[in-house]
Amino acid sequence: MADFTPITVPVVSEPITYFHPTPLSARFTALLPVLSAHIEAERDLAHVDRWDMAFIDWLTEAERTRADLEAALNVLCETEVQRREDKPLLRMAMLTRLMLASEDAQEFLHLHSLPQQMPSVFRCAGDHPIAARTNLLLSEAFSRLDALASLPDYLDPIEVEAEAPVADSLAFAPAL
Repeated sequence: MADFTPITVPVVSEPITYFHPTPLSARFTALLPVLSAHIEAERDLAHVDRWDMAFIDWLTEAERTRADLEAALNVLCETEVQRREDKPLLRMAMLTRLMLASEDAQEFLHLHSLPQQMPSVFRCAGDHPIAARTNLLLSEAFSRLDALASLPDYLDPIEVEAEAPVADSLAFAPAL
């Protein structure tokens, strides 16, 4: 069996004197390692035959990490917002939950692009320590969602190419 080598960056924490976590921000902080564990388990399975008995424990681990992630997201999404800096964290958790539940590649791509399309919705304004800490958590979540999007189980490149419009099939209107 291979040695365990984490490939995601651990969450950087600030001293408690500058940041007093709310229940939502504490759960979001706890969510990031769970999301990383799921990504690593799925990445392990990306290049092996899932039904080979030698890798059956890896499949079980991936299913367990997915269930843990879904449970953590459900608890987080039900947590009450106590300050305005909690709102982007809650939106990111809801976006992650929707991405995990998406049925096709186009929906997944659309959801994955929302933070770039609406950056103010997924960021905190201001330069105070709470906003800085929240933005740090959100940037860690962004990087993990990018890693999630690189997994073939969530975004199959063949499916994306099949659903993309072909230039020959597009009807261009004449210029006026």
